[in-house]
Amino acid sequence: MQKEPMNGKQSNGRGNVKILEIRSALAQSQIDLAAGRVVQESAVAHMERLEGMLKTLPETDTAKQS
Repeated sequence: MQKEPMNGKQSNGRGNVKILEIRSALAQSQIDLAAGRVVQESAVAHMERLEGMLKTLPETDTAKQS
């Protein structure tokens, strides 16, 4: 089985979405760094902060199916 290159042009739709999500997160991180919004925290504190953020997101149809 031949793997397709990671250039954002995979044939399955979910692969494209995942690449766009990663690129979006990277762009946001670069914007934050350029603006001086940098947070130093431990891995545990980082995970707790992310879990807290996830709890505030509205529930979607996809989340209900899980």
